[in-house]
Amino acid sequence: MINLFRKLLTGYTTVTKTFNGKDYRFIYSGKPVFFDPTLMLSELKLRKSVSKSMDTVPFDQMDTLLKKFPQKEESLMPAVVCISGSGKNELKVSRYVFKEENYPVSQYVFEQNNLVIGVFFRIYDYGFLTRKYALSVDPNFRDENLSSNSWKWEGKMPLWAMVEKFGHTQLWVWEGDVG
Repeated sequence: MINLFRKLLTGYTTVTKTFNGKDYRFIYSGKPVFFDPTLMLSELKLRKSVSKSMDTVPFDQMDTLLKKFPQKEESLMPAVVCISGSGKNELKVSRYVFKEENYPVSQYVFEQNNLVIGVFFRIYDYGFLTRKYALSVDPNFRDENLSSNSWKWEGKMPLWAMVEKFGHTQLWVWEGDVG
């Protein structure tokens, strides 16, 4: 009954899902896409460890780097919000859906204790824009680097970025260690 009133007031529905024995609370509008943020972070940690390390870039703030990646409208509401844990261990991941250069984009904003710790973009372009975004991070990116499918750049610690072609173009901007 509470969910019915909440949906009528906000347009969002709340449901709890379990992935790998861990409960996640999802708040969504429309047709939801459920995801396991812990699995996403584990995969990121693995892929970051095998990515080709590139030169250090002079970025010292996450916002500076994010401006080089797809931009959603400020008023866009998340399609799905996933919350796990509580208190100081709360992880909140908001998923936004929009278009960039006519390609659908999913943007995941990771927050811990209401502070953005990382942002992940998946551009459904079959890797067409991967080189463009690698050049936006590092203007010295060269075509010979394309032999790898994943590149990472360190900014002023602990900021780093990763651009990869993983079926589609994927972009990560992160503050600190993963998991």
